[in-house]
Amino acid sequence: MAGTGGMYDNNGVNDGERTWDLYKSRDVKTTINDTLMWGFQSGDMVSVQKTNNDIEAASDAQGSGAAAVNYDALGTGTVNLRQMTPLNKELLEHYNAKEMFSFWVTDGNIRVGGDHCLFNKAPDVTEGTGIPNWAWGIDILDYKMESVS
Repeated sequence: MAGTGGMYDNNGVNDGERTWDLYKSRDVKTTINDTLMWGFQSGDMVSVQKTNNDIEAASDAQGSGAAAVNYDALGTGTVNLRQMTPLNKELLEHYNAKEMFSFWVTDGNIRVGGDHCLFNKAPDVTEGTGIPNWAWGIDILDYKMESVS
């Protein structure tokens, strides 16, 4: 690309000394039961996080430390869809049936989510002058975060 002063690719620019990364939200893919989500609300499309720490560490007053490793695999996620998105009907059917589903978010670098998930509550319904957001809360029973090659 002319004028960048360095090597350009779809991930950003490197001039030999520095790198300027380029994030593209269109590269993020969110799926529920292999159905690609679309019709996101403005702002954050999706968020995913591990619920609890993997390690609990402690130290006594004299500096002796100890740590406990646990294998808690719980996570949570939120998918923010516009109220008028047709996918809400499909998600509402899963919610009402209390069915387990897979939920994955990939961005080309990582894959995060799980194969055993449930909606933890129905979205709040608001009506007004703006475009309503349906925030689908998800409990992930087998949270994983993996590198994508």
